[in-house]
Amino acid sequence: MTEPVSIRPGTASDLRALAAIEKSAARQPWSLSQFVEASLGERNASLVLTDREGGILGFALYQCVTDEATLLNIAVLPEAQGRGYGGRLLQALRERLAALGARRLLLEVRRGNSRAIALYRRHGFVEDGVRSGYYPAAEGREDALLMSCPLAVPETVE
Repeated sequence: MTEPVSIRPGTASDLRALAAIEKSAARQPWSLSQFVEASLGERNASLVLTDREGGILGFALYQCVTDEATLLNIAVLPEAQGRGYGGRLLQALRERLAALGARRLLLEVRRGNSRAIALYRRHGFVEDGVRSGYYPAAEGREDALLMSCPLAVPETVE
């Protein structure tokens, strides 16, 4: 059973906390300036997962352009991983994007990130291709898997 959490839209005041989570959870973390830059776009936004006291446990940063969306970044604090929070963020993101009219969600993930790939597959993502040498790695470069999933289109009532 997971502890009570909530998911809300992210704000500019969350960016430092998001960058700190990313730094603790990622091999090649984004910098604060990358978070700011990725959040400035008119079509960019984030969802933030918070605990009962409002502390940030994780986030999903995305971009939505017409009927396609891209998951730019997602992370959960290492000490909060393994509780289903990544899945809850993905589900909330899929619902939000579908409500905005997006029909497909795209992402790229390190080929070696088997936990993330398994999570994405559980949420309906399929592999669309490979971007060779996309990510910096300890020894050279690592491929990115390109993945996507369809989003349910909300039914209209006439």
